[in-house]
Amino acid sequence: MKWDKFELLCEEYFKYKGWRTKISNKGADGGVDIYLSRRTKNGIVQCKRYKTTPIGVSFIREFFGVMVSSGASVGFFITSSSFTKECYSFSKDKNIKLINGKDFINLLP
Repeated sequence: MKWDKFELLCEEYFKYKGWRTKISNKGADGGVDIYLSRRTKNGIVQCKRYKTTPIGVSFIREFFGVMVSSGASVGFFITSSSFTKECYSFSKDKNIKLINGKDFINLLP
């Protein structure tokens, strides 16, 4: 699956879960692929389609910075691969939901 189709799949998932969605501009997206809103919550999503390379903690640190600067109350980082242990350690006390490829497949209706 191409990266842009992966983003669309992620967007459809969030629509299914009741979020209003807006895909960010193609190209340089500033670390946000999808903007989310629902009632009084707003969130952001970063989608990374990788075959096997795990996502490293630097991606999650950067994503957290984007979350804070955008005022998002929740962040979702979705990958088709996996995350390193450091990603889980860093995100555990922040409102960042890490969704790896295996888990994402299981979440789809």
